[in-house]
Formats: sequence, C-alpha cells, structure tokens
Amino acid sequence: MTLRKPKGFSLLELALLLVVIGILVTIASAVVIKAINQSTSATTNNALLQTEQALLGRLHLNRSLACADTDADGLGNCPARIGTVPYIDLGMDSMPVDGNGMALTYIANGYLFAPTANAYDFCQTLLTVASTVDLGELYGAGNASLAYAIFSGGKQDILNNSSANDTAIIKAGSAGYSIEENISDDRYRSKSNMSLLGKFNCPATLLAINAMETELIAGNLTRTTLDFIKTDIEGRIKGSELAIVMASLSVATAAASVVGAAATAIDAGAQAIFFGNAAAVVLAPLSVVAAGLAVVAAGLSIVEIVLEADAIVTFNTIKDHVDRQRTFVAATCTGLSGEIVSAKGGATPCN
Repeated sequence: MTLRKPKGFSLLELALLLVVIGILVTIASAVVIKAINQSTSATTNNALLQTEQALLGRLHLNRSLACADTDADGLGNCPARIGTVPYIDLGMDSMPVDGNGMALTYIANGYLFAPTANAYDFCQTLLTVASTVDLGELYGAGNASLAYAIFSGGKQDILNNSSANDTAIIKAGSAGYSIEENISDDRYRSKSNMSLLGKFNCPATLLAINAMETELIAGNLTRTTLDFIKTDIEGRIKGSELAIVMASLSVATAAASVVGAAATAIDAGAQAIFFGNAAAVVLAPLSVVAAGLAVVAAGLSIVEIVLEADAIVTFNTIKDHVDRQRTFVAATCTGLSGEIVSAKGGATPCN
C-alpha cells in the first residue's frame, strides 16, 4: 500500500480564501456599523424628543422658558441663552446625552425667559416675539423666529473644522443666533414662536379675552345710556308731579272763584231786588259769567291732572324696565370683569 502525502493549499486557493474572508468581514463590518449608527441615531432622536417634552411641560406650567445651563450643574444660568440642557429645571433625572454620549446643546429666545402671570400675558408675549423682527434672537429654516432649539452635534467635528457642532448649525449674529439645515449628522428639534401660539391655543385665548373686553366696554356704554334715560324719566316724573300740584291749585283757585262769583251774583241780585240798585243788576250776570269761566278752568285743570297721572304711570313703567336692564347689564359686566381678571389679571372696571 502506497502512502500519499497530504496536499496543502495552493497560493491561488489561499488568495481566494482571503478574498472571501475579506468580503465577509467587510459585509459584517458594514452591517455592524449600520446597526451601531441606527442605534446611535435612535438614542439621539429619543434624547431630543424627551428633552423637548420636558421643556414643553415646564413651558405649560411656568409659561416661560428655562435659561441655558453654562456650568453643567443642571440649573439654568440666566440670562444665558446657549449652553447645555438645564435638566433639573426641566424635571429630568440626568443630563440628556446623544447616541455618542455627548451632552445636548440648548439655545433659547431670551425674550421668553421672564415668567408671565397668566395664559393671556404669555400668549401676548409669544405674539409680540413672533411678529417683531427685532425680538427674534433665534432663527430657523425659512428665517422663522424660534422659541428654542435642542440639538446634538453628532460625531463631533466630522468635517475637521474645530467645531463641536461641525456643520456650524448654530451661527451667531448681531441679532442673535440662527440654525442652518444640517449637512452631516447633527440633529435638532425646535419650535417656532408662531407654532407655540397654536400649540397653546393662543388665538382662541386672545380672541375670547378681547371679545369679552369689547363686550364689557359696550356694556359700560349701555349702562351710561340707561343711567341718562333713568335720570330723564325721573325728571319727567317730578315734572308731572309738579304739574299735578299746580293743576290741583288751579282747581282749588277755580273753585274759590266759583264760590266768590256765586256769592257776588247772589248779593247783586239782592241789591237789585230789595234796594233797586241798577248797578247790581249789571254786576249779577257778570258774576255768573265769571263763575262759568272758573268752572271751565277747573275742568281743564282736572283734565291736566288726569293726563299727568297717566303720564306718571307710563314713566314709572319705563323706569322699572330701565332699572331691570341696568341690573342685567351690571351683572353681565361683573361676570365679564371677573373672567377677564381671572384670565389676564386686570380688566376695565364696570361703571
């Protein structure tokens, strides 16, 4: 039996094997790198999202933005606008970091640092900052005025330009900071002042309060008008009461004139009959005429009394209606004033 010597790998076979191994290693490396990158990106995105949620939560409660942390102690250092995330102020457990283990950067519009007393004032501040170019300390894509931005610098200086945020995503300018569209692996989340107006339902809040203030002012004008009408009616009632008094005096005077004329007529008749006084004969008819005129005057005065009494009844009815309207307007004004004070801390006073 002949023993055969084992045959080894030829150089060609060895080369082919190395090529295959290299291809497998390359494929495996690409898969591993992709998985690592995906994990890093997911971690970064999750950190950005959680930080933004914490920031918005504080914004809901305090109606103001936290200042940036400049000494990494978790607390904001006002009035610093750029630094790390003030995680303690935001109620977070630890400093948020991206998928590369680097602390997130936080930048905010300094005009939103001052606490506001109520939702109305906060919305007014947002509206002012959003619509006034000079108040825009932070800008994003499309030159939109931003309230804040939270971002990760990615792998750090990937462009080898000695910038932690290698795409120069933050640019300092005379008016503040601007954020550019990222061209490498930097990631950020932000909210514009205009979008916060919608998020906090500011249009409805501002419109509702302004409408109530307009209604309150209109109510004050209505009540002033009703007060004028009431004063006028009360004057008319007093005028009618005075007219009744005067008419009553006229009736009394007419009655006295009738009595006097009757007495004069009787006396004149007696003078003419018993003493033959011719002058008395003429005086008697005149006295009768005077008595008749007095009766007519008395009748007119009585008619005036009746008319003025009816007028007083009518005026009192109108006055009662005006008083009810005044009470309703006053109650409405008080209610509106209370709602406005509750919403914005102050209101136009009711008359």
